[in-house]
Amino acid sequence: MPKYKNRKLGHNDNSLFDGIFEKRGVTRITQYRTMPFTGLDFDTIMVQEYIWMVRDSLHKLSQTFYNTYDLWWVIAFVNQKPTDAHYKVGDKIYIPSNPQKIANQIGK
Repeated sequence: MPKYKNRKLGHNDNSLFDGIFEKRGVTRITQYRTMPFTGLDFDTIMVQEYIWMVRDSLHKLSQTFYNTYDLWWVIAFVNQKPTDAHYKVGDKIYIPSNPQKIANQIGK
C-alpha cells in the first residue's frame, strides 16, 4: 500500500498480546490506524470485468494487467477485498484501467 498522509496513531494494549508485550518489555505498542478510503469517485473509474480463477492472486493480476506486481492493492481496493483469501473461484472482480489515477488520489 502507499504511504498515507496524515495517518492517525493508536495504542494497542489488548491483553491478547501480553506475551508479545512482555518479550519486548512494553505494556503496549503504538500502531498506525487504518485510513478510511474516501473521496474517490468509483463511478468515474473505468474498469474491466474479470472472473477470479484457480491459482489467481492479486499480485499475478497486477503483473498481467499493469506489468508490475506493485499495484495489486489497487485491484484489492476497488473490489473492497484486501487479500487473496477474500476471493473465491467464479467471483466477478473489477480491474481498473488506470491504476495510477487511483494511486495518486489515495492519501490526499
